[in-house]
Formats: sequence, C-alpha cells, structure tokens
Amino acid sequence: MLIPTAWLREYVSFDMELPQLAERLTMAGLEVEAIHATADDTVLDVYVTPNRGDCLSLVGVAREIAAITGVSWRGPAVELDAGGPPEPGVTVTIEALDLCPRYAARVIRGIRVGPSPEWLQARLRAAGLRPISNVVDVTNYVMLELGQPLHAFDLNTLREGRIVVRRARPGETITTIDGTEVALQPEMLVIADAERPVAIAGVMGGLETEVTAQTTDLLLESAHFSPASVRRTAKRIPLSTPASYRFERSVDPDGAVRAADRAAQLISELAGGRMSETVVDAYPRPIVPVTIPFRPQRCEALLGERIPPEEMCSYLQRLGLAVDRTHDDRWEVTVPPFRADLTLEADLIEEIARLYGYQALPETLPRGTTEAGALSDLGRLAGRLREQLLAQGMYDAVTNTLTNPTWLDRCRLTVSPAWPPPATRELGTEVVALRNPLSEEWSVLRPSLLPGLLQAVDYNVRRGQESLFLFEVGWAHRQSNGEAPQDRFLLAGVMRGSRWSDGWNLPKGSLAADFYAAKGAVEAVASDLHLPPLEWSISRHPALHPGRAAEARVGERTLGAVGQIHPAVAQELDLPVETYLFELDAQALLEWSTDERHYKPPSRFPAVTRDLNVVVARGTSAESVRAVIVRAGGELARTVRLFDVYAGPSLPPDRVSLTFSLLLSAPDRTLTDAEADQFLERVRDALRRECGGEFR
Repeated sequence: MLIPTAWLREYVSFDMELPQLAERLTMAGLEVEAIHATADDTVLDVYVTPNRGDCLSLVGVAREIAAITGVSWRGPAVELDAGGPPEPGVTVTIEALDLCPRYAARVIRGIRVGPSPEWLQARLRAAGLRPISNVVDVTNYVMLELGQPLHAFDLNTLREGRIVVRRARPGETITTIDGTEVALQPEMLVIADAERPVAIAGVMGGLETEVTAQTTDLLLESAHFSPASVRRTAKRIPLSTPASYRFERSVDPDGAVRAADRAAQLISELAGGRMSETVVDAYPRPIVPVTIPFRPQRCEALLGERIPPEEMCSYLQRLGLAVDRTHDDRWEVTVPPFRADLTLEADLIEEIARLYGYQALPETLPRGTTEAGALSDLGRLAGRLREQLLAQGMYDAVTNTLTNPTWLDRCRLTVSPAWPPPATRELGTEVVALRNPLSEEWSVLRPSLLPGLLQAVDYNVRRGQESLFLFEVGWAHRQSNGEAPQDRFLLAGVMRGSRWSDGWNLPKGSLAADFYAAKGAVEAVASDLHLPPLEWSISRHPALHPGRAAEARVGERTLGAVGQIHPAVAQELDLPVETYLFELDAQALLEWSTDERHYKPPSRFPAVTRDLNVVVARGTSAESVRAVIVRAGGELARTVRLFDVYAGPSLPPDRVSLTFSLLLSAPDRTLTDAEADQFLERVRDALRRECGGEFR
C-alpha cells in the first residue's frame, strides 16, 4: 500500500526522519518496503500482512504509528450539513445476514459530476489510483483515508429506489463497470434493486447504475461484507479490486456510517447538492466486541522478559483496546471490531511484544532435560527398504502428494492395490479432495504411490528414456464415506526396459524387466525383512493385467500386488505395455518383519534331486501346489522349484502339467533312494488329496 506522508501527517505528528520511521514500523510488523519521492509527495510503500486489514488506510497506519511511538492520533473531522428532506422511498433489505451484517446508505440530490480539484487528484495519484470524477474520486479518497470501500449508485437508475442485499439467483448476469459480463453463481452475494442485480457485493458495481456525467442524484453505499464471501466471489469471477482487497481482509463494521458521512460531506463540498437528513442503516445484529482473558504472568513466561503490568496495559490501550484490571492476575481485554485479527491471549501477547520491541527481548537458550533423537520404526523401515531396492539397481523417486483426479481415473488407481478398502465399500468413494485446491491438476491427495511413478515414466519415455527402474516410499491417503481421512505408508515401484541397456555387446532388449523381475524385487524385500513365506494369488486390480498380476499375502493379510500394467491403461496413458508395477503396504511389512536371525548350518551330507510332474485342473495356482509339497515333505524338502508348465494335445483341455525340481537332504545322514521314493509317494498322496493331482 502506498502512503503519501504529507497526507499521513494530517492524522499523526512525528518528528523522526522517514527512514527512521520506516525502520520502527518494520520492526513492529508493518514492513516498509521502499520510500519513493514523487512529483506530489514522498510515499511509503508498506506491505500489509493479510491479517491486518485495519492498516489498509491512512488512519490505520496513523493509529499504528501512534501506538508504536506513544503519540496521539486524530481522525478526519466530519461536519455534515444534512439539510435535504427525508427519503422514505429509499429502503434497504438484507436477506443474507450471514454475508452482510451491515449496510448503510445516504442520498444526495442535485449534484454536478465533474473533475476533482487538483489537491484531490494529486493525493490519489500519489496513492496509486487514477482520478475519474469528483464523485468517484471521493469514494476512493475515503477508502484510502478510512479503509472503508464505498460505492455510489445513480439513484434514478435503481428500480423503485430499493436496495436488496441477497445471494444471486440461478441464471442471473451482470455487466460490471469495466464492461465485463459476469454469470453470477448462487453462492455470490449481490446488491440488487427491485428487479435485478446492480453490483457484485464488495467487488465492483454494475454498468447500468454507475455514476455518469448526467447523474444528478446519488445513493451512497457503505457496508460490511463477509471476507470469505468476497474472496470466493473475486476468485471465481476472477476480478480483484481495491475494494475487494480490503473486504477480503475485513473492514471495521463500526465505521460504515462514519465513512458514508465523510464521503457525503466531501461530495457536497465538491459536487454540490443537498444531503438527506436521514441515513438508512440496516444493522439488525450488531457485531459484539470480543473479550479476551489476559494473564500478565503468561505474557512474561512467553516473552522471557519482566515487563511491568502498567507498561503492558499502556501498550494494549495505545492499540485501542479496553483493559479491565479488576483482578491483578487475570485481566479482561475488550477488542474493538476493527481488530478482527485479535482472538486469543497469544495475540495480545504478540501485540505487547512488537510494541515493546522484538529486538529488546532477551536471547536465552532453551533449558530443561533433553533426550537423544531417534528414528521412528517407520523411519527405520523406510531406510531399510531404500537400501534393499537401491541394491537391486532401482532409483529412489519423490513424487507429488497431490494429484489430478482425471489422471487417477485414467490410471484406474483411485484405490491402491496394496491398501484395498473393505469389500463393502465402492472403489470410487475413497479419494480425498482438497477444499480449496490451487488448481484442478493438484486437487486430490494420492490414494497410491503408483500414479506419481507412472507420471514420471510418462515424462521420461516421451524424452527417449526407455529403461526405468523407479521406486518410492511415502504416504497415501483415502477417505471413506462420512469418515475422517486415513493415511497409509506404502512402497511402490515401476520397472521398464533393461538394467543392461547400455551394454555394447548385448542384443537389444536383453535381460529386459518382466513380471518375474518385479516379483523378485518384492520377494527380496520380504526376505530382507524376514517375513513369513509369501502366499500368492491372482490379483484382480483394474490397473494390472488380468492374467499377469499377483497378490501377495501373509495368512489372511494382503501385503500388496505385483504385475504388468493393464493393456487398456497402457493405451490410455500412451505408455509401453511392457511396464511392470508393484506396491506394498509398508506398515503391514513392519508388523510382520523381525530382526531375529537364526543360523542353520548347511548339511554335511550330499543332497538328492528328484523331479515331480503333476497334472492338475486349469486355474490351480502353482504356488498352492508348491505349498502342498512343502508341507507334505517336511524338513527333507530343502528347495522346491517350478521349472516347467505344459498344456497341450496330450492333456485334456481343462488340465495342466506342472513339473517341480526337488532338492532333498537330511541334516544327519545321506538319504537313500528308498527314503527319497517314500518322500515322493507321501507328496503324491497329499497332492491327490488336496489338489486332485494326477501323475504320468
């Protein structure tokens, strides 16, 4: 905000040089960014923080200077000559009291619209505004002076002389003063006459009722609007004005009538006319000043400085606060409505601190007992997971926690394959949406780590990088109907291409990533964490290939899934179909992992190898068959490995042949052929019984 200093001196006297004043204001929280010398004045360029709407005026800055320096300040004198007759035909009705607590209006008849005098134009130019006409310039002048935005209507263009403050109705539009046609939304607050909207409340007036050279009668508006409502409307249009900038940061509801009177006084002086003796002030629910309990001992404890109670009270009173010191240890401080930012005891303590001087507060080191810091269990797990996957030749990626709901739908990843919702919930109800997103592109929290990794793959593939081995450890989020959002710590990875793509003597595509490479990464993690044996079943997640995806479990607990990207998803995202994904529930891994390590010495006796061929029904997983062999074989089965799958003319269409290689050994002896044959027969009986197996 630009503050002309000659104008400022009308409200507060100060003897210090401007650089010294700028430093005092800056140290107290009202930062002066620059001092400009103009043709008309010397101007302070002040940055006003969003919570200090009371300082967006000359009087507000004067009041702040008075509080900092201890001098007195004064507002502009308002002397009305309201000699005009009453205006019973002019009425104000507030239908949306939650968005407009107060609306004041004054009528001035018989004015002459023309140029403003030079002194007024010079002050507006120094403050960064363009002079327009005497009436409009006065409304801008008072806004800069008192911080209260005003608007002047041509009274003769208002239907029935009525003002109705209401929400917009479906289908309504308005053409603003700058010629922009705005389609109004039902949540927008408008100023209407008896028939149509004539202004967007707190933002800009309408073209049909603006003051022109032919205007003779005015209705002057001075109101208090909800800051949140004005900001939403200004962002939605989008349109930002000096008025909306102030309303968004809150203006003083008690100053509405005073600002209208001040503007009416100046208009009468500069444009002539007669002011009505009445002012229409619709204020059905006056805003009650806030009273905050204040403890001087608490102030000293937070600031670390002994400040006399009289000095604390003086600081608060300089700011315009009323202090009741009936009780020495607990004061009652009443905050006027123009300081809407003061709501807590800590706010009052901060006010005392900045007037006392932050630089005067002592610098003390923290005292008390401290403990050595340590990583959490999840933090240690994350480090362990990173070490394992980095050792496998993958790269640690960090993607955005926010994502695009459209991208999630295209990826079919509105639900994580590692963190499925209960079966009673629909998949489409889990994404956590932001209430006020910066853009649609970043409007929801990721329910899985895979969407961000797929975006990284898409970015790199489009730039010619064909081999990608990425993983990420981080948080995902979801929300069930009517419940608070939930968080889950996940591990995800994407594989594409070959780790050996740079080898000069290898054929193209040599050792390319496939389903088994991704599954191997998951099994390596499980082995490093000493998880119980993983059980695998077919995964039905919509983002994964229906025939090349598996779900990993321990008992009944789902740990995650691994598989090739679904062809339809690959086509939708224009990604290579040879892209393989995995995602694991890292918190579940932590629950099942253990640091216990048991050494088992290798057998001193030679092992016996046998091959076992079994024919089972199609749809029977090799993992379930392997589990039966391990259970039936007991300690003698050192390794059980599937090495061949056959389905063809020699078998019925509904049967498939699985061949396993078995390595058998005993810890205390060399197995005989008879013992090996007994082992195989025991395993065959179990396979017949549990899997319906047949043997050839």
